[in-house]
Amino acid sequence: MISSLSVAAALLAFREGLEAHGVHELNEAGIIPPVFEHVWDWNPVLDETSDVGQIMKALIGYNGNPSLTEVAAYVGYWVVVLLSLRHRKTRAELMMVQA
Repeated sequence: MISSLSVAAALLAFREGLEAHGVHELNEAGIIPPVFEHVWDWNPVLDETSDVGQIMKALIGYNGNPSLTEVAAYVGYWVVVLLSLRHRKTRAELMMVQA
């Protein structure tokens, strides 16, 4: 049986993929400058046009050669998620102590 934690983690990853794809599209439209075009290139290892690459791109926003703004959005998203989870845990512990 799939736990609710696994489902939540998958949904967070899917949500991050949408954000990464959105930032990529805004880079291509010129609305957000890419700052640095290609931070790295993993396409020789896992090409984003391969079958596996296309599945990862659709599910979690995989990009084999992301711009700096895409990487910053990705890292920023996970920092916010982890900090909010930490805050939630701390708040729950505080509520248990008070009870």
